[in-house]
Amino acid sequence: MGNIKNLTGSEKVLLTMASVVVALVLAYCLIAYTPLRTTIPGYPDKESRRAVLETAMRLDSLEKAIARWELYSENLSRVLTGRQTINPDSLNARGSNYMSSKAPEELRRQDSILKASVREADRKAEEELKGRKNTIESITFYRPVKGMVSRGYDMAVHPWTDITAGEGEAVCATLDGTLVYEGWSDEYGYVVLIQHQDDIISVYTRMKKVLKRTGQTVRAGEVIALVGSTGARSTGSHLHFELWHKGERIDPEEYIKF
Repeated sequence: MGNIKNLTGSEKVLLTMASVVVALVLAYCLIAYTPLRTTIPGYPDKESRRAVLETAMRLDSLEKAIARWELYSENLSRVLTGRQTINPDSLNARGSNYMSSKAPEELRRQDSILKASVREADRKAEEELKGRKNTIESITFYRPVKGMVSRGYDMAVHPWTDITAGEGEAVCATLDGTLVYEGWSDEYGYVVLIQHQDDIISVYTRMKKVLKRTGQTVRAGEVIALVGSTGARSTGSHLHFELWHKGERIDPEEYIKF
């Protein structure tokens, strides 16, 4: 006490400031490195951080699944039109630039043109769909496999039909046609594409074995492969079946009684 009383005014101020700094450092360490930090309003607890992390992981998985589906659709379209397929590695090497140097007026003008084009495309698509249904509804399709639909067609997230069947069950051509592709995909296992009349294409995947080869003609109901569970993330023995008409997927269950 005697020593403190002998300090000058400026020394007392410095001592006080040093004491305050030490107290602040101790308080920060106490809050930052001990469980006391969870008592701060708004501070995320362990469960909240885990939930945020799990949500981020699910979102990343969903984005990857969508990217794989878009790549599959694009490559399938390219196969059907005789173009070269896209190598997934080439997509990873591409950069993305979403910034535009165009003036706002030009961007608005282009946006208006795009919206008008979309509306016109929708109108034409609706008219084409009406004509397409009139044409395709007159066709009798053969059931591709004896089984039960485990997951139906959904244009947004599942634009095909999954049919559960026993392993080794016969997979049959749904219409007369010609095999335009048969091969292996890491994602979908054995894949077969058959071109039919009236711009109709049927797609069969997940097979255990393919019995026909590219270029062969088949009749409706003829066995082309055997049911299996091949490809990534297959959930069991089933047939992944798609119908395409004039370059677009359609719901198989509208035309085939499974």
